[in-house]
Amino acid sequence: MFISDILFNMHIKVKVVHSIPGRLRLHVPFAKKIPAEWRVDDVYFEVFKCIHGVSEFEFNYITSNALIKYDNKATNEKKIIENLKAMTKLANKHRQKLSEYSIEEKEDAAIWFGKMIETEFDSI
Repeated sequence: MFISDILFNMHIKVKVVHSIPGRLRLHVPFAKKIPAEWRVDDVYFEVFKCIHGVSEFEFNYITSNALIKYDNKATNEKKIIENLKAMTKLANKHRQKLSEYSIEEKEDAAIWFGKMIETEFDSI
């Protein structure tokens, strides 16, 4: 399994577990299938804060849930999910580059993906 496969599949299917204005919990079923050696530290999830209005993003590999806290005056559940799906499409667009990274380079891949998201996300 390559990191490109992981990023491509992570957000294809998401289920809203709980949602109140300002707080959204999503279930990402594919995440449980990510091998332990490919799991990245929480710091790499900071990239999701580039979604307008998102202030916190936490991910739990055990439950496969993401907790997203956001400014409900700036965004909403629908927009956040649309942005996550747009990020998935962007990962798919760069799938070839991502597939070049090995397990030993997972942090480098995460850093590259984060920078790519930050620079290209506005144009999605």
